[in-house]
Amino acid sequence: MKYIVLQVIEGGLEREIPILFPSFLVHKLVADALIGTEGLENATVVSAGDVEASSFTCNGKSETLNLTSRGDEDRKLINTVDYFHGIK
Repeated sequence: MKYIVLQVIEGGLEREIPILFPSFLVHKLVADALIGTEGLENATVVSAGDVEASSFTCNGKSETLNLTSRGDEDRKLINTVDYFHGIK
């Protein structure tokens, strides 16, 4: 699987939203499809890579976005987003 992390800042509150998707999709196309939609008007992509579902590790990079995985930081975000809603 692949993933991107979108960062949204609203009212001084920083939030990061992980998006997981199948490997046959392209990082940039997924980002372009989401950015600008309701609630993501000012989103930026801060991380992208591959996620290994069996061990839930994040690594790699997106050549189309020219971004790399933040590794363990992204893994923790994906694992806790339902509890902390991506708020940093």
